[in-house]
Amino acid sequence: AVFGSATCRSSMSIAVSAKVVIGKRAGATCRHRARLSCVSAQAPERKRAAGEGGDGAERRVFVGGLTHKALTNKDGLLHALEQFGEVEDLCTFENQKYAFVTFTDRAAAENAQRQPVNSDLFNHISKADPKESKAEGNTDSRANRNHDAVLTDEVLREVNVALQCPSSHAERIADYVSERADALGCTVFGVVYPPTSQRKRFKERLLLLSAPRPIDVVIALRDDPCLLPWLFPRAYILNLGGHRALEEAADVLMSTLTKGEDALPDSSCDPQVSSTPSSVPIGPVRFQTFPPTLVQHPTLDAVYTTKYPELKFSTRGFSHIASIVQLADDAFCCGFQLAATFPLRGGREDAEGSASTSAAVCRAFFKLQEAVARGDVRIPPGAVAMDAGSAPGGWTQYLAHIGCSKVYAVDPAEMEVVPETAEHLRMKVQEAVPRLAQRGVQLDLFVSDMCLQEMAALVEVFQAVLAAGLLKPHATVVLTFKSLPGFSSASYERVVGRYAEQLGQWCASWQIVHLLSNRERERTFIGVVK
Repeated sequence: AVFGSATCRSSMSIAVSAKVVIGKRAGATCRHRARLSCVSAQAPERKRAAGEGGDGAERRVFVGGLTHKALTNKDGLLHALEQFGEVEDLCTFENQKYAFVTFTDRAAAENAQRQPVNSDLFNHISKADPKESKAEGNTDSRANRNHDAVLTDEVLREVNVALQCPSSHAERIADYVSERADALGCTVFGVVYPPTSQRKRFKERLLLLSAPRPIDVVIALRDDPCLLPWLFPRAYILNLGGHRALEEAADVLMSTLTKGEDALPDSSCDPQVSSTPSSVPIGPVRFQTFPPTLVQHPTLDAVYTTKYPELKFSTRGFSHIASIVQLADDAFCCGFQLAATFPLRGGREDAEGSASTSAAVCRAFFKLQEAVARGDVRIPPGAVAMDAGSAPGGWTQYLAHIGCSKVYAVDPAEMEVVPETAEHLRMKVQEAVPRLAQRGVQLDLFVSDMCLQEMAALVEVFQAVLAAGLLKPHATVVLTFKSLPGFSSASYERVVGRYAEQLGQWCASWQIVHLLSNRERERTFIGVVK
């Protein structure tokens, strides 16, 4: 009866009502004044006919970053929005802290988007763009795919290294390696995605490289302190070229395996091995594929059983590692390498001078480690530091690890580990700042990885520390801007940029970095105060 009612407010209103019912579990609520709830469909239709209204999409805006005040005072939020024009519909999502607002005419919606935001109820207003439909098999709608590899025949011939990495970090890893390509002595071709049939079930990607000595590049990246083991859990040496058919790639690989180690191109071998002219016998071989399900392809079994039954494959006691990766429906690369010289997975955990991943309190330890490395942060001997929002203790642990003589860890919550050189102040930052100022504390570093309800609060914390005179001239600041519900990707970037500019006015130099250790919507501010 409702859907057939002649007094229903239009199909748009039906959709909103349905969304509210479905979205209750996620905290969706719909708020209308009585005068809005029973509006007849004829009025909007008459406006649209006269060219004054516009369709629902043109009259709808997205209101992001709703504050606690807005969520607890819906009438106040509605009143603030009516400054732009008459509101027809307001639908808020409390858990995600955003709302969709439909005005009675398009001019009001456009006015809301043009006016600068000056409200303690929300952070921004933007056009409510309809959600883009995903292309078939594409699960990377959030990623800015700027590094897609173009698989020409020339690229297939030159590629000899593939790094497997999670889809969430593939673009960032491509950026990071590209910045260091000259130092590594490699060429970056870009990121490839699993074939269409595999994309929904397998979320990892391949970064394709070419290098005169591919094993040296893999080892250099393995030992890079910014590339944690989980960022590229596996690398593939592809020294036997690219092929347009799986059968051809399998035949070339297995044929080479039967000929012995001297069949390998010298440039891909360990220097000690490549200088030895004699052949090294092939023992059991570990066979790996990308995607992993490719190993079950009947073509591989047919080539093996009909042509090369003498080969032995094993996951234990193997002397060589053989690889076939599928880059596209009609693109395959293959190769093999001595197991003794090849790092199967990242082995930095026990490297000298770095803490193991198991010893770190949390992954945040590596976030600050990367920020210090990429921001070229200089830590003076005996540095004094403050970690605002320190629990569970990852950043405090890292500051103690690099030799800070004193770390003031400020957080009301309990810390899992408190290093000997750290003092845990179990209070809020607002309470700790004046106490530290009274003690005459002077900081070389001020860092914070707090998750605050509003990004503006991070700027306020920094201002409080600065105003209290806690920071030495040229002290280093490392702060994390964390994503809050209610921001689109583009809006989040704009908001972070705005607050970074505010912080930057007190800094002699600063930068915003999307660290490899950051989440998708986290950005790290690194600055040196004036």
